[in-house]
Amino acid sequence: MKVKNYNNRLVIDVDNAKDGIIQIIPLADVHLGNENFDLTYFKAVVDYIEQTDNALFLLNGDLIENTIVGRVPASVFNDTISPINQITMVSTYLEPIVAQGKCINATLGNHEKRSSKDVGINPMDMIVSNLTKYDEDLPKKYYPSGVFTFLNIPYHKHGDKRTTHATILLYNQHGTSGGSTLQGAVGKSVQLDKATQDIADIVIRSHTHKAYAIPVKHLRANYNSYDIYEDKGWLVSNGAFINYWNGYGQMAGYEIQDNSTPIITIQVNRKRKGKIEYVDKQINVEMKSKDWFLEQVRK
Repeated sequence: MKVKNYNNRLVIDVDNAKDGIIQIIPLADVHLGNENFDLTYFKAVVDYIEQTDNALFLLNGDLIENTIVGRVPASVFNDTISPINQITMVSTYLEPIVAQGKCINATLGNHEKRSSKDVGINPMDMIVSNLTKYDEDLPKKYYPSGVFTFLNIPYHKHGDKRTTHATILLYNQHGTSGGSTLQGAVGKSVQLDKATQDIADIVIRSHTHKAYAIPVKHLRANYNSYDIYEDKGWLVSNGAFINYWNGYGQMAGYEIQDNSTPIITIQVNRKRKGKIEYVDKQINVEMKSKDWFLEQVRK
């Protein structure tokens, strides 16, 4: 994976596409250290990424619980391990897939930001530092507030000399607000991401613990054929790796959350319309459950 960064945007040449197909899986809202953290589920998703050759992932915040004094409704006494051990453990679990060069980028979550704001210690900085030994490009891919990423996906080889690429624009950030209901979270996300939806093929937000994938329409221009056409993009949000029952979700009376993890499949290939050659980009999003991932890694 070749990486270039320009201010708040990344350009990545993907090197593990399979017949012009890649998968992108957001890893966010892990909350390792929370008393209801589902380690079995998290490890199954990580194992799936490790075992799937053309799978990529991004780290979109709240990898650890990081509860500190004065934060409600959580209590420091409810964390199963200390924050420093949370940092060490999540880094260890991520090592195999980071070492494969599959990490697209990393952002900062509000749970990591807690201690950054209050005592000047940023756990995400430490996680990135821990993992840099496995991917020396990781610091270049770490954008705390969110990042545009141009993914150049190979889809056609011209002998042994050069490869044709198609570009997908991805935008992701952790997010800072949402709603207690699915409708409220979706509505807030659509409102907040209006600017990025207009240009990005895929927008990924986390934070709300509500899994959904919403198709959105763009108008595009083809400067070769002087054509205006509709193009479909996606607004995607992931679930969380913590269980609802006996946790703060149940205690606060929130809706029962869908803890599905999105798999974003991108396929690019060359097509021809008359004398004009163009790139066909297909993006599909499927929400996969814990049981689905467990079944895949057992095969």
